[in-house]
Amino acid sequence: MADVKISGLPASTVPLAGTEVLPIVQSSTTKKVSIANVTAGRAVSALSFAPTGSALPVNGLFLPATNAVGLSTDSEERLRVSATGGVSIGNTVDPGATNLSISGSVGIGFTGAPGQKLTVVGDISVKTGKRLYLWDTTNNYAPYIANSNLDNIAFYNSGAAELLRVFTSGGVSIGNTTDPGATNLSVTGTITQATTLGAYVWTNWNPSDVIGTSTVPSTGSAYDSTYVTSTFSAGTTTTTFNKAGKYLVSIMNGFTAGAAYTYSRRIMNLGGTATRYLNLNGPSVNGEATISSNYNVSTVFYVVATAGQTITIQPTLEITGASATTSYSGVASATFLYCGI
Repeated sequence: MADVKISGLPASTVPLAGTEVLPIVQSSTTKKVSIANVTAGRAVSALSFAPTGSALPVNGLFLPATNAVGLSTDSEERLRVSATGGVSIGNTVDPGATNLSISGSVGIGFTGAPGQKLTVVGDISVKTGKRLYLWDTTNNYAPYIANSNLDNIAFYNSGAAELLRVFTSGGVSIGNTTDPGATNLSVTGTITQATTLGAYVWTNWNPSDVIGTSTVPSTGSAYDSTYVTSTFSAGTTTTTFNKAGKYLVSIMNGFTAGAAYTYSRRIMNLGGTATRYLNLNGPSVNGEATISSNYNVSTVFYVVATAGQTITIQPTLEITGASATTSYSGVASATFLYCGI
């Protein structure tokens, strides 16, 4: 083979197949070696893998933007390191220097697909800052939980006002930061308990009602509140629950002394029809000819109401006999206690 300068050689076909050979000197002897074996088993400088193109490869590194490096698999960009140093996974938005942005979920300490945005098997330690924010991105609210002092845990609203603190002693304070001691509760403000929020009392049964028929009250009076309101018509009261939640309803049907008479039953009709009723008969006095003292029977039940829902209650008293036409009075009542959601 005549001596030919390298510059005079024809250009090779690229990319190389790896089977091409080069001459090398090994142990003072000129030998041949394939391109594939030139770098086999030897460390390669990272500079050898410096990407130069901006086109998205099927699998590999590329330059998606100025001074940014992207990594693709299956013809999709999977990771990008922006010029600022921010890293994005699953998106191409620069999160800023030293920040990491992930479009998807993160699992730590386990294998498989995370069920939530962050799934952790093991303990989580919150160091400097000591706050766990609960963002409402729709309304831009950010209440948070924090280590307020030593091992105490406090709850704050989005305005950074402390609302509640749990002390290491086990004491809980609301509206103040004073430790009330183990198993104690300290409240600065008002504690609202379930109280009577509405009541209705029926009186004045008509003594001229026909014996053997059920009679209903002719008058009634109400105590209403913002939680319940009541209306009375023809012996029946309709109560509207103005606030959704659970109500304890207590109803009583009875009568007071004033004449000699007997009765067969006392009923509270719920829903305003006799097909749904509570039989509040008083067995100890049922059928007695003369009543000389007051007798009352009652029951309580819960109602889980929606705002605007109504309940109708109609007390009845069935008279089976009377020794005189002097007036007698029956007394019935219903009270409503709001117990919360």
